[in-house]
Amino acid sequence: MKIIYKNIIVLSFLLTKSFSQTEITWTPIIINSFVDAHSDAVVQGDGNGIDMFFRNSGVVVKDNSYFSVNGVHPVNQGDYTSYYPKSILKASLDSDEIEFLCSYYGISSNTPSTINGVEIDHEIDIEGLTFGPDNGETYLYVGDEYNYIYQINLSDCSIMKQWNLSNIGVSTNIDKGIEAITYSSQTGYFYVGIQDDLEIHEIQLDDIENCTSTSDCSVTLINSFSTPNSPSGLFYDLDEDRLFVFAGTITNGDQYLYVYTTGGTLEYTITIPGSVGISRGDGIFISSGRAYIADSQGPMWVNSGSLGKNLMEVEWNGLSSLALSDNIQSNEIPSNYQIGQNYPNPFNPTTQIKYDLPEDALVSISIYNIMGRMIKSLSNANQTAGYHSLQWDATNDMGESVSAGMYIYTIQAGEYRATKKMVLLK
Repeated sequence: MKIIYKNIIVLSFLLTKSFSQTEITWTPIIINSFVDAHSDAVVQGDGNGIDMFFRNSGVVVKDNSYFSVNGVHPVNQGDYTSYYPKSILKASLDSDEIEFLCSYYGISSNTPSTINGVEIDHEIDIEGLTFGPDNGETYLYVGDEYNYIYQINLSDCSIMKQWNLSNIGVSTNIDKGIEAITYSSQTGYFYVGIQDDLEIHEIQLDDIENCTSTSDCSVTLINSFSTPNSPSGLFYDLDEDRLFVFAGTITNGDQYLYVYTTGGTLEYTITIPGSVGISRGDGIFISSGRAYIADSQGPMWVNSGSLGKNLMEVEWNGLSSLALSDNIQSNEIPSNYQIGQNYPNPFNPTTQIKYDLPEDALVSISIYNIMGRMIKSLSNANQTAGYHSLQWDATNDMGESVSAGMYIYTIQAGEYRATKKMVLLK
């Protein structure tokens, strides 16, 4: 195979950090959330009855449907091959019902997947997915932790072609390869996030339409740059001409979204507070005033602050709306304790509550029904002084939706106590 390298520039993390960047806290307003189709995929056999959760490791949206990929993980470390099938699903944004489920098997399976009728000769561990040059009209492109990229025909789920990144020198430990993938219609290149190397590679899939060696098409490395942590989600936004990168997310903690130019310059570091309820952000897709965030571990951690969902649809008004808002972090500390009126109010199904802490404190925020029964604990933890916000999605501590009506929320922080009312409409 001919290996082509051109304009290779490797930027270290220290060099990337030397550029000016803006730090932002973004508390997204959740419009809708999804888990039913992912759960049904497991019921239908995804993960082979061993991994009982759909680890949604990527998302793309087209028309009124979303596509997710199951980045199945083993219970026993090192066992990556007994979990077949591993799947890609397409589901309705309206009903959250499966529209199709594509299952894939590696070489250790009795029925390995094929590429144009020829059995695949390696294991499969799919992680990220993206549309390509045809914007999802015919094909989907999927990244694999064994460092392959597959072209998937959406009409029948077949693998049409594959590209092997080992041909451009990418070599990682098992299950530490491609975690994320996206495509830029502006540059015509794909971008892949490599878990083991903490790098993003800008690549060209050569002769993408006419490659005759369907099992081993050639690939060109254009550029590489480092990320502060392992990249787990990637999206190129044409409107912003920027790459959005989930990296270094903490399970049930703050989620970190980095925004780069396609040349590798870090411009924004966006923190999504853990109070939003995203367990582990593993993918993002932006379209038509909405952002879709994949949560690979949401259903696993319902009792630890997670919303218990695999996918969230949130409001998105562009980077400028974040950079020009009061979300930009500063060193200012409020002079008094205060809790604001929730917004929106009335609301359906989510609302945001902002509060100020003039000093570090143990903060307890709870929601009660009109009978005085506590139905939801939003916070019960030590927090640092500053401006904070959290979100309630109209569920109780069991993750069940509550009925419409009036609710009361309270805050206790140090000697400060306050109570306010809000109304849920349905």
